[in-house]
Amino acid sequence: YWLCKLDILQLRVDLMNARIPLRDILRRVNKYFNDWQQYEYYQLYVELHQIRIQVLLELKQDDLAEKVFGAYKEYLEQITENTPEEDKNNYLEVNLYKLTQLRKFNLVPLRSRAKDLRRKWNELLFNIANVYNVDRIKFLIEKGIHEVLSPWQFRLMEYSDRIQNYTTFHQYNSDNSSVIDPLLSQDIDKAMRSDNLVLSEIDGRNMAIIPLQTGSKRVGYLVLNDDGELPYTKQELSIMRSIKQHLSGLIVRIQDFSEITLRIQKMNDLMQISHELMRIVEISDLEHEIVSSAIDFTNAGRGFLIKKDSDGNNIYKVQIDKQKQILSNVAGVSKSVLSLSQSTLEMVSTYNALEDNRFKA
Repeated sequence: YWLCKLDILQLRVDLMNARIPLRDILRRVNKYFNDWQQYEYYQLYVELHQIRIQVLLELKQDDLAEKVFGAYKEYLEQITENTPEEDKNNYLEVNLYKLTQLRKFNLVPLRSRAKDLRRKWNELLFNIANVYNVDRIKFLIEKGIHEVLSPWQFRLMEYSDRIQNYTTFHQYNSDNSSVIDPLLSQDIDKAMRSDNLVLSEIDGRNMAIIPLQTGSKRVGYLVLNDDGELPYTKQELSIMRSIKQHLSGLIVRIQDFSEITLRIQKMNDLMQISHELMRIVEISDLEHEIVSSAIDFTNAGRGFLIKKDSDGNNIYKVQIDKQKQILSNVAGVSKSVLSLSQSTLEMVSTYNALEDNRFKA
């Protein structure tokens, strides 16, 4: 009992802390309602009802608050059924049973968050402006989204031109290896096509898809969901629309910064490789080291050094895998790609030679 009472006291303290989102508090209230069903802690249940009503009123969810107030009155009637009439009336009066104007319900002290949400997001943007560490930026984005929207889960996806698909940039309260629910696919496509916020519901949880674009260029999307505690409020929807462009700009900035950082790193790696190759004097050793370094530099799975003999035949001088083991065969090397490169004396790059129109007969 006392552990549950401590949870109630913590809720009351958090209600007076404007930095703790009301949605988070409401989510905990719902959890306690479910977790404490096996107990007969009548007064604690009364307090949970009161906190829920007060939060819903503050969030301007009057219809839901009326519904909860009705359940609250029924519960008060139930627990006072066999109570002496005078004691019952006093208890009901203290707990505002006969209240007719629900807006006057004031049993639980609460500090308003209405004016703080946009300020918190603006503070986040200011803090990120001078941060260039990607992990730190991810931390600040998570912190900001939690403070202004308090989702139960979210996943921020970024679009990759290289693979023509989306990859996870950051996620909260979900497995990084898990995939986006297939039921959301149509809603995601709709959001990206319309460049507008799309709402849906899956398994009782309220979902929001925020498309991230700059002009006509895809940047990614943000998927938020609650734990079924409350449909998104007008203020939350307004904030989602507001952060849409901010997140798009942040993702583009991070992508540009990551690309520049990677290029600098690759240039340093290339200079180091060149320096090491200059030390090798034996041709066979040099050929092997060139392929080995190229595999490491490009993170390839295999590498080959192919020369032409005097009759124009291709001779595989080096054929090794990522572990630098000699390959027993050269299966999978596209002759069309090889022929094009040899005839043009230029580099040929392709993600899938079978689907590349340059190599289709």
